Amino acid sequence: MTKQEQHSSILGDKDRLTAFYLEVLTNLRYVVDKIWASARFFATLVSALVSVSVGSAIVLAKGEAWLVSRALLGAVVSVIPILLIGIAVIGFLNLKREYRRYLEVVVVAAKLQEVLGLNEPIETTRFPKDKTLLPSRYSRGNYVSSEEFVDSEFRRRGNLYWYLKLRHGTYAVIGLLLVAAVWTIVGRSAC
Repeated sequence: MTKQEQHSSILGDKDRLTAFYLEVLTNLRYVVDKIWASARFFATLVSALVSVSVGSAIVLAKGEAWLVSRALLGAVVSVIPILLIGIAVIGFLNLKREYRRYLEVVVVAAKLQEVLGLNEPIETTRFPKDKTLLPSRYSRGNYVSSEEFVDSEFRRRGNLYWYLKLRHGTYAVIGLLLVAAVWTIVGRSAC
C-alpha cells in the first residue's frame, strides 16, 4: 500500500478519526491546564518575592534589622527586584511557548472537525439560527495555513495569551518599581 493509499484509508476511517479527535481534545485540555498551572506558579513566585522584598525594605528603612545583618538585608533588598524582572521575562517566554503548543493543538482539532464533518451545515429546531453543529465562536476563519492562524492569534487582543502577557509585563513593572524603591531607601539610609 502506498503512502497516498494509507493516507486515504485513514481519512476514510471515521472511527479512527473520531478516536484521534477525542485524543486531541484531551490533549487540548491538558495544554490549557498546563498554561494555567504555569500562570499560578509564576504568580505565587512573584508574590513571594514581592513580599520578601517589601518586608525587607521596610525593615531596612526603619533600621530595625536586629535579627540579620544590615548588609545581608541590603543584598536581599537589592537582588530580589532584579530577580523578579528576570522571572517575569522567563515566565513570558514560557507562556509564549506553551500558548504556541495550545494553538497547534487547536489547529489539529479544527482540521479534524472539518474532516469529520462537524462544520457541515445542519438544520435543527433546538437552535434554528445555528448553521453548524459547533457554535459559531468555534469557527476559525479562513486562513491559508496553520502558521497564519497561529500568528494572528498571537497578535489578537483580548485572548488568554494577551491577558497573561499583560500579567508578566506587570510583574516586570513591579520589579522596576521595587528597584527604584530600593535605590531610594538605600540612598536615605546612607545619609
